[in-house]
Amino acid sequence: MKSKSKKTKSVYRSQNNTLRDIFARAGDPQKILCVAIDYAKRKHLALICDGHGDILKNHFPVDNTPEGVAFLIEQITLTARRRKIPQTQIFLGGEDEPTYVANFTAALRNSGYLVMRVNAHEAKENRESHAASTDALDLIGIAKTLLSRRALPSGDNAPSDPAYYQLRELTRARRALIRQQTATANRIHAIVDQLLPGFLDASKSGLTPFSEASIALMKQRFSATEIARRKPTALAKTLRHHRVHHPEQTAAKIIQLARNALPPAPHRIAALQRTLTAAVDLHHCLTQNAHDLRQQAAQTLLTTPYALLTSIPGIGFVLAAGIAGELGHPDPSAPQTPSAPTPASSPKPSKPAAPTPPPNKATPAPAATASSKTGPSKAPKKSITTASPNTKTASPAGTPKAATASTPEPVTTSAFCEPS
Repeated sequence: MKSKSKKTKSVYRSQNNTLRDIFARAGDPQKILCVAIDYAKRKHLALICDGHGDILKNHFPVDNTPEGVAFLIEQITLTARRRKIPQTQIFLGGEDEPTYVANFTAALRNSGYLVMRVNAHEAKENRESHAASTDALDLIGIAKTLLSRRALPSGDNAPSDPAYYQLRELTRARRALIRQQTATANRIHAIVDQLLPGFLDASKSGLTPFSEASIALMKQRFSATEIARRKPTALAKTLRHHRVHHPEQTAAKIIQLARNALPPAPHRIAALQRTLTAAVDLHHCLTQNAHDLRQQAAQTLLTTPYALLTSIPGIGFVLAAGIAGELGHPDPSAPQTPSAPTPASSPKPSKPAAPTPPPNKATPAPAATASSKTGPSKAPKKSITTASPNTKTASPAGTPKAATASTPEPVTTSAFCEPS
């Protein structure tokens, strides 16, 4: 019997647990406010309905500005006040948000609202008509997907430590620069193979590809015919200036490679040289910026516990910073606070946490009061299928066995996380 009460299985595996908790906590779908938003670059379109899908306010435009955020919050507040719906039972959502909506949704989250995102294809399947597409039909599809609890959290939650947000942005930006750098390097290879084939092959030219000396030679008068006419002493002086070992031997090897290479057509040399110079400058710029981002990420990583990952062989600053940015702060108290997504409900969980200091005689009284508070909100649970699993999970919390079992958990988790 104990094993059955520990886990509750559901046939709706893809439903969002946060939305399921909101429906279970409300008890009546009429006490839920769903705001569907069809995002646009300048003007969004919003629709307000309850948990049954009854439209409380038909679609209305919302500007993608601070005034639009204030107007939307005002409409939500007025509608919720008339129906006496608390903010903890209000959620907003739209399709996968583009970059120009990130600030809009962040402003809503900062105001204490839960913002979700739905799959665009799934919202399209939930529209009233598949043949036509209008803003009103798109809103209905988004609202249906939200009410079916098939959504994911939108954007990023406010991090407890901004260092992890910086690490994620720095590593992602550096990763994008590295992709561009690789594409530029491939373009340089294609141009050099026409001007001087084999130059970027260290075994043939004696120079490391994309080294300081290699880039200096590719920037000025680079072609097989012009390199072959250069004097060995002048070329060796240039290589010595860029700290090349054995510059005389390397210069002779490059000149011999240029004389044996098949040169391009004379009318193509000027355009290829100009294109190569632009590509080399772009490659140098990308390399420098990627290096600066790596240095900044390394300095930020030193302020986090993830810096210890660099002591493992094979893990450097780049990989450790990427792991820290994507995983976030290893906060042991984060999984113990289920009301974290809703900032408005933060003071309520403090009441069940208070009975732990008093002796065992006082523990049954708060448990009874907690059950009495949750009792009337879950009374109409027959109309909601998701309310029955939540009542099973809530029943062990009221028993004295669960209360005694919950007391050693914070001690063990804190003791386990301190050495790490």
